[in-house]
Parts: sequence; C-alpha cells; structure tokens
Amino acid sequence: MERDVRLLPKAHLHLHFTGSMRPTTLLELADKYGVRLPEALTGGEPPQLRATDERGWFRFQRLYDIARSCLRSPEDIQRLVREAAQEDVSDGSGWLEIQVDPTSYAPLLGGSSRRSRSSWTRWTARRARPGCRSGWSSRRTG
Repeated sequence: MERDVRLLPKAHLHLHFTGSMRPTTLLELADKYGVRLPEALTGGEPPQLRATDERGWFRFQRLYDIARSCLRSPEDIQRLVREAAQEDVSDGSGWLEIQVDPTSYAPLLGGSSRRSRSSWTRWTARRARPGCRSGWSSRRTG
C-alpha cells in the first residue's frame, strides 16, 4: 500500500534557532541594524559550504555568528520563532523543537529562566498558528 509522505504527520525535533532564519529576514534585519553581511549571506539562499573544506566549520561558524548578531530585540526573537513555526506548519509539521543556547539571547529577553523561555516560545508558536505545539531545548546550539 503506497502512501503519500506529504500527507503523513511530521515533527521537527532539532531546529537550530538562528539557522531557521529566512534569508529575507536576515537581509531585512541586517539592513535595519546596519550589519554588513558577507557575500555568502546576501544571495537569498543558504551559503554553500563543503564538509571537505578544512576551514569549513570556521567559515560556517563565522556566518552563523554574523546572522545571530542581527537579532537584537525581543521583537526580532519573536519574529524568528513565529516564522520558524509558520515554515514548519507549511511543511506539514505539527511539532517544533527549537535548539538554542539561551545565553546568546537571554539579555534580549530579560533573563534566562527555563520557565520564561518555555512559556514565551509556546506563546509565540501558538500565535503563529493556533493549535501549533512547540518544545524548547536549552542545549548550547544557537
């Protein structure tokens, strides 16, 4: 019996917070804050990096840190969570777990208690799509 995989329920169990940023959102936030982006981040598509490049990890981390530097306000953080939930919903996902290093964003959100992070993420995800459920992992993954 064949089944269309697009119709099966989905869950996103390990979405890196900064890495979930839409390319258009990155460009808009960089412009808003005057952040000069390297060419690899201005093409509208994720940068093409090779695992065989001995400096690949360092290049990746540099680009990731630049993208993270464009998130500067609670509204930016909310936007990113909302857009990540919207993208997952449009892909058919009913559960989203965002991986984040809370120390990277805690100053923007007034602290870093687990309770406030969890409540805030669920609040934002529910407003992205009623009925959307979310989880929050406080691993150091950005």
